[in-house]
Amino acid sequence: MTRRNYEFCLLIVILPCILGASANLCGLQDDNELVSEARDSYQKAVDWLYSQQNNQWGWEHTPSIVLSLQMTNPNWFHIDDLESQLNVKQLQIETLAALARRKNVKRKIGEPKHVNYCEDDETFGELSTGQLAYHILALHATCHDVIDFHGNPLIHLLERQMKCFKTGNFNNYFQYGLGVLALCNAGGKVKKQHVTELMKGQYSDDGYQHCHDSTAMVMMALSCVSKLPEFSNSTKLNSTLQKAKNFLKQCPARKDCLGNIHSLALYTQAMKSVDEDPTEWGCEAVTRKLIKVQQQSGSFGEHLMTTMQVLPSLVGAHYGSIDTNGCRQVEEDQEKVDAGFGINIAPPHKYIKISVITDENSSNELMIERIVAADSSLYDIMVTLATEHGGAFNFTASDSEWGRYVQSINGVAADSKAERFWAIYSNLHPDGLMLGVEDYYPADKEHISFKYGYRGQCHDGQRSAEDEDTGR
Repeated sequence: MTRRNYEFCLLIVILPCILGASANLCGLQDDNELVSEARDSYQKAVDWLYSQQNNQWGWEHTPSIVLSLQMTNPNWFHIDDLESQLNVKQLQIETLAALARRKNVKRKIGEPKHVNYCEDDETFGELSTGQLAYHILALHATCHDVIDFHGNPLIHLLERQMKCFKTGNFNNYFQYGLGVLALCNAGGKVKKQHVTELMKGQYSDDGYQHCHDSTAMVMMALSCVSKLPEFSNSTKLNSTLQKAKNFLKQCPARKDCLGNIHSLALYTQAMKSVDEDPTEWGCEAVTRKLIKVQQQSGSFGEHLMTTMQVLPSLVGAHYGSIDTNGCRQVEEDQEKVDAGFGINIAPPHKYIKISVITDENSSNELMIERIVAADSSLYDIMVTLATEHGGAFNFTASDSEWGRYVQSINGVAADSKAERFWAIYSNLHPDGLMLGVEDYYPADKEHISFKYGYRGQCHDGQRSAEDEDTGR
């Protein structure tokens, strides 16, 4: 059986479940005529996407296509489906190749954090923030570890690139919203400054830069963030989301949106993401419009990215509806395959040393050695040590807009009046860490040292309380 026939047969069984799981297309019953037309349109679009596949089992925009196929059909990536396995393998290869081509920018001693990193156009290489977000979403949707992807901390890289907003080519809210959405969906840390930036970018007419596309992406990002416990009661966030929704509702009445299939597809996803009543935003009319403009070939505008964006609209899905519930089954299936070949893969881990020095003239007062999970941040390791070492190591930390700030270790607290603070060093970074404890992921066999000293001895890895207050 060919891939096309197989997928068509599979779709007959699976697609009603997909539509039901996403509250149905426009709230309609599965036997509705429009639902049937949307299914046919969806299958034609999928067939066209496969006709555009290159001889390496990928596409010009492999991450985006893989994301769209998996997002609209949670059963697409399956261990028994060789073609989807090859597609995802190509996604892995392209991600690793793009990471390998990134420029390794090193900071000069005394240079402000992130200056070189953000301002050098070669730093990101082929992975702009938006592209990195697509890679993360596609890998996450197909059950990959994006915290430690073959030794690459993708979530950490995205968090770092988000700090470079409004420098170089990273200057629009579509990319920024997509980055926040990737963090929110894939288990990254959505920080207060991310949300503040999204709210700050709203224009006086309640839309965003580049009009409907950016507004739709920001809406999906804010909708995802609003479901996180730490932001669920934010009046300002909910107000921003409501105003963006009211702005976007004007889309079907505007020629610049109605005549743009790409924008119309993002519009439907955004409205779906906030669970807006389908009758309030013209869901049926918009869906019919999308089906009507589909090319004879099955594409939408003979364009990969536009066709990719339309697929979710045909099944009532959106970027926030990525379903990873089946990932446990994928892991179990892979374990069975590995067992059949006699492969025994232990969970990835790393060996870490932690030293605590309270006097710059003394030797190590405390040293702890431990094996931890490979995806552990320095903060994760600190929490584990405080829990498991019977009081030998303890610390306090507070939240700030820059992440966790270490206030004390083993009862020795930072003293702003005496200008004494905790600085963080390692054998790999003898001048001090450039990142905070939440953002730093120690390497295998790394030796981390917490040193209590004067302000002049502190480095970027641990900002002083005064720095936090003044924003320096």
